Amino acid sequence: MQAVVAVAVFMLLSFVLPPLSILSASAVSLVSLRGGQREGMITIMGAALAVGILGQGLLGSSGFVVAYALGFWLPVWIFAVLLRVSGQLGFTLEVGLGLGLVAIVAIYLFGSDPAVMWQERLGMILEPLAANPPPGVELGQIETSIQAVSHYMTGILVTGTIVSLVLAMLVGRWWQAMLYNPGGFREEFLSLRPRSAVAYIFLGVFLLAGMENGLLSEGMRNACILGFFFYLIIGVSVVHVLISATRMKGILLPAMYILMFFVPWALLPVALAGYTDAWMNWRARVLAN
Repeated sequence: MQAVVAVAVFMLLSFVLPPLSILSASAVSLVSLRGGQREGMITIMGAALAVGILGQGLLGSSGFVVAYALGFWLPVWIFAVLLRVSGQLGFTLEVGLGLGLVAIVAIYLFGSDPAVMWQERLGMILEPLAANPPPGVELGQIETSIQAVSHYMTGILVTGTIVSLVLAMLVGRWWQAMLYNPGGFREEFLSLRPRSAVAYIFLGVFLLAGMENGLLSEGMRNACILGFFFYLIIGVSVVHVLISATRMKGILLPAMYILMFFVPWALLPVALAGYTDAWMNWRARVLAN
């Protein structure tokens, strides 16, 4: 009952503060990791009932609220069950990566031209801005930006969704470790290592993305966005371990995370370290010397 209340309350509050939806799904992850798939599903069903009743009373809509909530809870429940059964965090992340790839490929296979669709929707959203552009910004600049971004909106949206779901699962795993296995999450996260088979798949995706302009290459460029964030997570694990082995880790570790937060270009070498770790196994090579 405590879990049902926490999951439902965080989800309702997320309509005011969207990041709270991650904490709602994290509570589902914690229950599923600790109690199993049945307990996790009971929590979801109880929270869905509560959200439906309260959503109707507070927001005047129950169907949309429940559907929105289940869109977060069910994928995280699947990830948590997979992690509980397999005991492999890396495998669970790869499943999330695979789901994201399938979503991107499906959109480009069954959609006539996703970029055109996004141009229309972004144009509707930014119509007030286009009608009254800020000082120094011309209408042509706004239209050019919309056209440029529209070609990558599919990858951005799918990546943002998968990253949010994975983050919710990781927070649940962290909570579980804090309660029942202190230090376990840190050890598990810092031992993350990509499989070479997945790295070869993304090598093919990267090569296809460099082909002549077309829906295939555009879809693969969108897939590269998803792959970048997947290997960024792995890269953080790799670089953290390597820096922790130095004498200046007290200075370098905070500097690394601050640099990643404020300097976007700093993310590229971290993601590259995560990608190449599939073959190089940087932690074993460096720490052995």
